[in-house]
Amino acid sequence: MPRLARTLVRAQSLGVRVPAGAPGRRGGAGPSEGVTLLVSGRALCVPAFSGYVAQSPLSLEDLEGETWLCDAGKPVARAEVSCGGRFETRTTGTGERLSRHALLHGTDCLATTVFQTCVHWPRGSQCAFCGIRASLDAGTAVEQKSPPVLARAAALARDLDGATHAVLTTGGFGRDVRKLAILCACVEAVAGEGLAVHVQVEPPEDPGVLEMLASSGARTIGLHLESPDPDVLSRVAPAKAAMGKEAFLRAWRRAVDRFGENQVSTFYLAGLGETPDALLDGVRMAADLGVFPLVVPFRPVPGNQMAHSRPPSPEVLEDLYPKAGEILSRAGLHSQRSLAGCVRCGACSGYGWYEP
Repeated sequence: MPRLARTLVRAQSLGVRVPAGAPGRRGGAGPSEGVTLLVSGRALCVPAFSGYVAQSPLSLEDLEGETWLCDAGKPVARAEVSCGGRFETRTTGTGERLSRHALLHGTDCLATTVFQTCVHWPRGSQCAFCGIRASLDAGTAVEQKSPPVLARAAALARDLDGATHAVLTTGGFGRDVRKLAILCACVEAVAGEGLAVHVQVEPPEDPGVLEMLASSGARTIGLHLESPDPDVLSRVAPAKAAMGKEAFLRAWRRAVDRFGENQVSTFYLAGLGETPDALLDGVRMAADLGVFPLVVPFRPVPGNQMAHSRPPSPEVLEDLYPKAGEILSRAGLHSQRSLAGCVRCGACSGYGWYEP
């Protein structure tokens, strides 16, 4: 496992060269410019279509009729490229492909961005790494998802692809009560089809928002700080920096009270300019509150302010993941105790390969 884990961490930093025509995702929020590999029964999302991947020593090769993940031409592990969910080819009641409304992430996670816009973009205070508008501009997603269509997607993903949980994320919408009501209705629609729902929002000032989301059927929640380093945060996520760390700590505590320990999470994007020690301090800060800090390597998205940046070096992550694992283990937190969402899926982070 150590050699395999190291190779997979390198794959998420350096990318994997794939055969022409390999299925994958280009543009959009989330795991952009990549493919999902199935290795040893687990999913791993890796860069594949960004320019820097051409220099990667890692590649997918056909060896005697089997696909192998290779490092400098040497086979490391059998791998399969995920072709996405079968439900994605089905259509809505109006004939649109469901792939414009939701996608399959990992092996069993339905994922959708309910509002493909964010209030911070018109103000110029959007996160520098954000790609939420990319798929909208490319015409591969609709701007606002609807409860009936997401219910259909959830039912088909469950029946055709074995989906068991879902991620409903969204661009920031401030205090717009109309959008909050739509988000809650979408949560209820997906939960009604038997999927455990994870929802991601900005930390709400009103604690009643957490109650509304939970009452709608959300089982877990993500309140993403992105970076525990205040200087980095102010540079790459000015709107979140303006909220202040205390707003996140307050929201985390309230969310843990409502959803329970291990059911609240935050993303930390490694590679934004912070030091490894700052990341580990952030991991401790969240874990001490019962919040699962999911360390995910930053991945550049075309069309945003950090499009020409690079993911962190694999050496940083190889050192970081085991240390984070020890902190989370001492706090009693484990990815598979999470009922739904990115923590449970784990495809965008190498952390799970080092988890005690």
